[in-house]
Amino acid sequence: MKKKRIFGVSYFSTRDKRHFAEDLREIKDAKFSYIVHTFSERDFEFYAKSVEELVSLTKKAGLVALADPWGVLRLFGGEEYSKWLYVFPEIRQKRHDGSEGYGACPNNPKTIELLEKWIDKVSEIGFDGIFWDEIHLDDISCFCETCNDYFIDEYGSGMDHAPSSIIREFGMMSKRRLLEHLFSYSKKKGLTNTLCVLPNTSLEEIESYIYLRDLDVFSLDPYPKVLKGNFAQFMQKEVPYLLKRAKQKNLQTELWVQGFSLKKDEIGYIDYFFSLIKNLDIDRVAIWSFRATESMSYIRPEAPELVWKRFLEYTRRDGRAV
Repeated sequence: MKKKRIFGVSYFSTRDKRHFAEDLREIKDAKFSYIVHTFSERDFEFYAKSVEELVSLTKKAGLVALADPWGVLRLFGGEEYSKWLYVFPEIRQKRHDGSEGYGACPNNPKTIELLEKWIDKVSEIGFDGIFWDEIHLDDISCFCETCNDYFIDEYGSGMDHAPSSIIREFGMMSKRRLLEHLFSYSKKKGLTNTLCVLPNTSLEEIESYIYLRDLDVFSLDPYPKVLKGNFAQFMQKEVPYLLKRAKQKNLQTELWVQGFSLKKDEIGYIDYFFSLIKNLDIDRVAIWSFRATESMSYIRPEAPELVWKRFLEYTRRDGRAV
């Protein structure tokens, strides 16, 4: 029997509840079951009540609402700036060459404090869970004083003369340590945890995230824009392997479809994607983002309407209505 999946979509087109109400009708009619609402630092400071209204409408419509730390502290993915990095410059990552990184240090106590406050606000607003989106570092690790102290505790000496393999291992460990703390904190607030990993790193690192405590959903966004010529191989080899490991840990699984930066002659990729996952045990499929990201000219496809319609053919055919 054909497996019915649930479908999701990310949303950041407006903070106006009247316009969102119209978009929400389209989203529900297309058999989407959940919305990933971006919730940036700017939203935290200026639009919290507005986002709360969108979340309330989402849940009243019977859909699940997830919060995305969009560009928060530049530790997570998203086309958004971080004010907190300028207010608290001491938390910036430091690269191996001594230059300042663009994101916050994952080991800095202030970073953790700010992310806890962000989770507190997400909980107050009424979100169902958090979509932790593409955690990343600017280098293979952060090389600040805080990280060096952690490194000494872990390895017995400083980072200056350590081999790159050990530095990389420490960078991976730093990200995992932070995520486990955040997962635990959000879990206590009654929130679910979805972790989306961008496949631009090693298979070893991607697989390691599956074993984090308090993780509910393991997600991948194998975008052709990122994978380039390796898209087919990753989808045919690495994706089935990772999904199998996630299922062994009793995690739900999710894959994202690229709905941005596509040229007209690339729209067929959506059909190819669905042909590749036809027999895979995937619980959720989502698209970034609503109406194929037509509201963001920076990454708008050449024909967003065609991209969106092509994806909706699959939600209406395979989607499980809420």
